[in-house]
Amino acid sequence: MSFSEGWLSEREAFDNNARNNCIEKNALQYFSTPINIMDIGTGTGNNFIYYRKKFVNDSWTLVDNDSNLLEICRSKSFSDVKTQQHSVHDINSFNNINLITANAVFDLFSLEQFTNFAKKISLSKTSLLTTLNYKSMSFTPQLPEDHTYIKLYEEHMIRQQSFGCAMGAKCTEKIVDVLLNTFCYNIHIGNSNWVINYSHQNMVHYILEFMYHAINETTDKFALKKWIQNKQIMFQKKSVVLNISHSDIFAHP
Repeated sequence: MSFSEGWLSEREAFDNNARNNCIEKNALQYFSTPINIMDIGTGTGNNFIYYRKKFVNDSWTLVDNDSNLLEICRSKSFSDVKTQQHSVHDINSFNNINLITANAVFDLFSLEQFTNFAKKISLSKTSLLTTLNYKSMSFTPQLPEDHTYIKLYEEHMIRQQSFGCAMGAKCTEKIVDVLLNTFCYNIHIGNSNWVINYSHQNMVHYILEFMYHAINETTDKFALKKWIQNKQIMFQKKSVVLNISHSDIFAHP
């Protein structure tokens, strides 16, 4: 799956504000010498831009399967950084990579895909810093129909696809289970949540648009449109807040 430049740009500030400082600190303190880092699902480079200010003396490789997004990333004058255009699933080995970073990536993986990925990083003793892993969403106040549409949205995330079923909202527990119980990694985990209110109209538009396109074929379109319009009015009137819960995870051998 690929996302638009506009969406990636819009979510950048939300991601950066939500990142868990304790998990970040654990990752930074774990490494005492310069390391090789690979960022997967790089998109337009938001994750790299944030972390290169933290991992200041380290070497980076940026990986994405979308040529358009990767070209935008390259255009930001990252002359000292390697880029690779292919799927992370096509990488056979992570030898010489000390840390992999990934932002909002693994909810899109199936359990089988993640298990295969985890096996590869365990063989190379590569650490993982994965941030903004989707867990749940809720509106405050919560109306009766909110639960119905959120449930449909999360069911859409885990629908059957060509590669299997994505982990969706269960990705955090499945990541931890695989890394801890199968590959004996040490796990550090914390929350990284978005709080979206009336002042974030562009983000409100994106989220509601995603929900509509995801579930309009599986529910009454008229009722869904009415619900979305009502939510937009509530945000404009400053009478609702959207909370989206995520996890940040640092895992090392």
